[in-house]
Amino acid sequence: MTVLEFSIGMGPVLWRWKKDETDYSLRLLPIGGFVRMDGEEGEPSALEPAASRKTVSFREVSVGRRVVIVAAGAAMNLLLALLVMVALVASTEAIGSTTVAEYQEGNLSAAGGLQIDDTILEINGRRIRISTDVAYALIHSQGEPCDILVQRDGETVALSGVSFPVDEQTGSAVIDFYFYRAPFTPATVLHEAFFRCVTMMREIYWSLGGMFTGEVSIDDLTGPVGTTQAISEVSKQGMAALTYFAVFISINLGIVNLLPIPALDGGRLFLLLVEKLRGKPISAELEGGINLIGFALLMLLVIFVTWRDIRALF
Repeated sequence: MTVLEFSIGMGPVLWRWKKDETDYSLRLLPIGGFVRMDGEEGEPSALEPAASRKTVSFREVSVGRRVVIVAAGAAMNLLLALLVMVALVASTEAIGSTTVAEYQEGNLSAAGGLQIDDTILEINGRRIRISTDVAYALIHSQGEPCDILVQRDGETVALSGVSFPVDEQTGSAVIDFYFYRAPFTPATVLHEAFFRCVTMMREIYWSLGGMFTGEVSIDDLTGPVGTTQAISEVSKQGMAALTYFAVFISINLGIVNLLPIPALDGGRLFLLLVEKLRGKPISAELEGGINLIGFALLMLLVIFVTWRDIRALF
């Protein structure tokens, strides 16, 4: 399949170089990039007739193949995040389990029935797979007592109204006990890394949904400038923190790109689903118009959050 353009960045072209049939370009806005394939936008092939060329255009392959192609970018974001997270976990000294080992000073959860050697299974209906899940579950409890499901002596025990200390600055409940260490094996490393990524994905989806329900403010949305500032702040905490943040950005890009918004890959996947259900593609003009409107709205959003990020700097 012929690639007409391979671009780093979006917007106006700063630099362009052509080799064979592909334009390689560097563009002004560092908010992503794209690969433009022959026939991808619904237009006729820019190359010679199909019978006289070795490659095919995007529109000439099956819907299934196009789904794989369109989803590949976001899938690589998520795969990269997982591989980096595996390396991060493998470089740590220890991996925490989900079993209570020892109470911390100022412990409150013991009064609610949480005991040493309890393995935490759920908090407020939220499944707990790794120790990090406990911290996130307590954050979402907003300082209120929690309902906890634990495994104790081979039996499942439900605890109601378990209280935890509350951080005065954030207003969130915090863990008031220590976990046992989990065995440090390749399987444990992969398990920990995978579910750390799953937890990040769950939090990102919750944040996106929260913008529609009002739980998350639009002021929490940031763009390239705010992200760069955040990277600068995180880098002061060391390479491990910076790498962890890179994993978060990669997962964030993968998830956002799969949202069913025109001009994003998720929007393209939605149109492919429509084509599959209809048994025929929508017209090239309609598809191009939908993607153009989506791209324009996306650029307006980028401009809005970038302007707000710049104002926040001063």
